[in-house]
Amino acid sequence: MESSGAKTAPHKERVDAMNNESSPLPWDELRRTEGDIPWAAMRTFAAALPTDPTLVDELFDAYNVTFDALSGPVDNADLCVPAIFALAAPQLDDEQRRRIGSFLIDRLVAAGREDADVAMEVLTAAAGTLGPAVVPAVLDAIAREPDTRGAWLFLWSLTKLAARSEDQDLRSRVIQVCVQLLEKADRGEVDQDDAGHAAWTLALLGAAEYTSLLQRVQEKAQGVFWGDEYEEAVKWMRGERDFTPPHELWEEPVEQWLTPRWGEGEEWPDVEEEHDEEEENPHEAYAQLIARTFVTSPVAAGLPPDLLGQAHLVAHDLVSLSLRFLGKQPREWDEAVLRELLLNLVPRDTPADRQQLQKIIPITEAFLYWLGSEGLLADAQELAAAVRSWSDQLVAAGLDRKNWGPVKTFLMTAQEAGPGALTEEHLRAVFTAQIEAAAQALAELPEVVEPAPAAPEEPPIPIRERSSQPGRNDPCYCGSGRKYKKCHGRPEAQQSSNL
Repeated sequence: MESSGAKTAPHKERVDAMNNESSPLPWDELRRTEGDIPWAAMRTFAAALPTDPTLVDELFDAYNVTFDALSGPVDNADLCVPAIFALAAPQLDDEQRRRIGSFLIDRLVAAGREDADVAMEVLTAAAGTLGPAVVPAVLDAIAREPDTRGAWLFLWSLTKLAARSEDQDLRSRVIQVCVQLLEKADRGEVDQDDAGHAAWTLALLGAAEYTSLLQRVQEKAQGVFWGDEYEEAVKWMRGERDFTPPHELWEEPVEQWLTPRWGEGEEWPDVEEEHDEEEENPHEAYAQLIARTFVTSPVAAGLPPDLLGQAHLVAHDLVSLSLRFLGKQPREWDEAVLRELLLNLVPRDTPADRQQLQKIIPITEAFLYWLGSEGLLADAQELAAAVRSWSDQLVAAGLDRKNWGPVKTFLMTAQEAGPGALTEEHLRAVFTAQIEAAAQALAELPEVVEPAPAAPEEPPIPIRERSSQPGRNDPCYCGSGRKYKKCHGRPEAQQSSNL
C-alpha cells in the first residue's frame, strides 16, 4: 500500500465507532484487505453521508489509518473512502463539498510527496466529482507547491472545474494564476509541459483576451508533449469546437475509474534501478500507455469479463512486439504486419494454453476497432475482419512446439515435468539446453555488415500522433495529471480513457 506521509492520528471515539460491531454501517467491508470492490457497502456509506454530521470525520480517519500504513496488512479504505465521497457528491451541499474537497486536496499533495500514483489518481477523480467547490483549496495548494513535481499536474488539472462555476471572483482568480504560469512558460522559466493544463483551463474559461499568450506558448511548445494540446486550446479559444476538450477522470462514473485501480499497490523500486530499466527499454512505457488506455475505454468495456481480464496483456504485447521486432507503430499496421505479429511473434511467447490463445483474436479485433475510433489506425474495420479469420491458425501456431521461443520452451518444459520433477538439476539442464540452442541459432546467422551511421531514429510517436514519445517526466496524455513514467508507463506487474 501507499503512504501519504501525513500522520493524522484518529480520535479515539471515532476509532471506537468504526470498530463497534453494532454499528449500522458496514465498516468491516472497508477494513477488508482483499476481495472485490464492496460497492454495496460503499453506497450505504454514501447514502448516509449527507445527513450524518459525524460520518465525514469517521471516514477521514478511516482513510488516514490505512493510507499512513507503510507496511504490513492494511485495508482498502484509502481507495473506498474517496470513492464514497464521489458517490455521495450529488447529494452534498456546498459546505460539505468544500470540507471534503479540502481533505482530498491535502491528501493529494501528501501523496505527491510520496510519489503514490494510484492514490493521486483516485484522490483527483474523487475531488473532481465535487465540482468547483474544491477549486479554492486547489489554488491554495498550488501556491504552496515548491516546484512542478509531485501532485503539481494533478492539481492543475482540477483548475478546469472553474469553468463550471458561476462565481466570477473564483473564475477571475483562476484566470489570473493560469496567466501567471503561462507567462512563465512563455519566458522559459518553466517547461511548456508543466503549463499545459493551465492553457486548457484558460481556454475553457473563455479568456479570449489571452489568445496571443496561448499562441506564443504554442509556438514554443512545438515538438513537445503538450504541443498539440496547446494548438487545440487555441482553437477552442477561437470558437472552433469541432472536437472535445481533454477527458478527465472525474467525468467518468466512479465505477469506471475505481475498478481498474482496485488492488493496485505501490511498488517501491530503487529510483536509479527504475531509471535504468526505462532507459534500456524505451518501448515498454509506450506499450503500457496504449494498453491501459484501451482497457479503460468504452470499446474494451463491451468485452465479456473473461476477455477484458486479458485485454491489457494482449494489447501491450502486440504494441511491444511490433515496436521491438518490426519497428512499426500501431498507426503503421497493415495486414502483413498483423499477420507477422499474430501468427509468428505472439505464438513464440504466449503460453500453450488453448483457451488463452483463443482469446487473443477477439481482443485484437476490439483493440483494432478502438485504434480506429481514436483516429490512430486507418482501415481498422477491414483489418479487424481479416484478423477474425486467423483464430485457428494462431491457436495451432501457439500449440506447435516448433514455434516456441526459448523462454516459452523452458517454461512449458518445466510445467510438463510436473512439480515433483522440478529439481534444481532439471531446471539447470533445461535452461542450459535453451542457452545452447540460442547460441547455435546465433552462430548460424549470416554475417551482418554494419551500415554507415544514420540519423538518429525518431522515437515512437504517442497516441493522438503527437510529435515525439513522452519523456519519463512528461505529463501523461490521459489527463490524469500524473507523470508519464508513473501513469501509463507503469510496470506490467500492475493492472492495466478516452483521450
